[in-house]
Amino acid sequence: ALGRVEESLSDAEQSVGLQPSLAKGHYRRGVALAGLGRYPEAVSALERATTLDPADALAAEQLAQARDDVEKQRQKLPTSREAQEEDEEERAKRDKFVTKRAEAEVREQMHAQWLQAQTKKKALAGKALEQAEQISNARLSAELSSAKRADQHKQDTERAKFQAVAQRVEYDQFEQMVAGASLKPTKTKADSQLSGVILAAGSNASVPGLAPRLINPYADSQASAGERWLGGSKEREMEGVQRGLVAGEGAPSSCKEFLKWWKGLEKDVSGRFRMLRAIEPALLSKIFRTEMEAEVLGEVIDTLHSSMNAQRATTHATAAAPHTTSEEEANAAATHTLQFLNATTKLARFELNAKFLGKAEKRKVQEVVAWSVERS
Repeated sequence: ALGRVEESLSDAEQSVGLQPSLAKGHYRRGVALAGLGRYPEAVSALERATTLDPADALAAEQLAQARDDVEKQRQKLPTSREAQEEDEEERAKRDKFVTKRAEAEVREQMHAQWLQAQTKKKALAGKALEQAEQISNARLSAELSSAKRADQHKQDTERAKFQAVAQRVEYDQFEQMVAGASLKPTKTKADSQLSGVILAAGSNASVPGLAPRLINPYADSQASAGERWLGGSKEREMEGVQRGLVAGEGAPSSCKEFLKWWKGLEKDVSGRFRMLRAIEPALLSKIFRTEMEAEVLGEVIDTLHSSMNAQRATTHATAAAPHTTSEEEANAAATHTLQFLNATTKLARFELNAKFLGKAEKRKVQEVVAWSVERS
């Protein structure tokens, strides 16, 4: 990356030498100098570019940033380039830690399952030896077929686990891939008593060995709030979640449900904030029984900070009319935010995950807490 910046600087200097009156060459030279941390020289080049082309808003913006970096460099504070490098380094460390931890947990789980299978296999082998004299050819053939099916199921399951880890899928998708590794549809008895997953409405096809349940959970009257809002279409799920949050029809009851809704509202900051507002802080530990991962924690902080800025703008607009609805809503939101952050600090592994927050995220937390204390 550094070599490319130096190459850009060399090209820009050649351009300035050939056409000194061209503002674009001075602009590119200033940007390259700023990328190398030579901010005073960058300021000079960008000032020349704005002089030649006063209407260039991009050059004016880069000039303001370069001047700010000169001042930060004088005060021995991190410049914009250094802050960006630190954030990228923090994210890289966090991603590496999360990946290694997930791989370790999967390996540990697979090893435990293998040990359990070996123990069961030895027990079955010992029992078979004790009854060897009574085993007929037909029974022996049936047991061999069963052993082959069990071995094939084990191979399918392990292959699905490795495939899921290699594809870096979400945990709920990981569970589905493992559970369905070797499932095959079969026909039930003529009395229509189903003993497996119903593959389609009105069909007798099922998977033996599993409890009866419908593939479409939204037909169940006891479905959760998010499922009721869904209306049976996956593409409409997040629209239903948003309508439910606005109507106050409940909050996610588990970590899996929280992550599902949270991911679907990725581009809707206000929707995510309404989702957080719907959660009682006292119930947060029941939703995240294991932990709130560092990535989710950072996104929650970003959402609270963005909503704080939006509420600041709203309350400033109504400053001439105190005790208005917007003022009361901002106070209630500040109180809930403070309680929510306090409940977050009591979650399992919070101290570990908090170490992976970047400087910008920690600064946002301080600003949100200060605003919430002031408003509540």
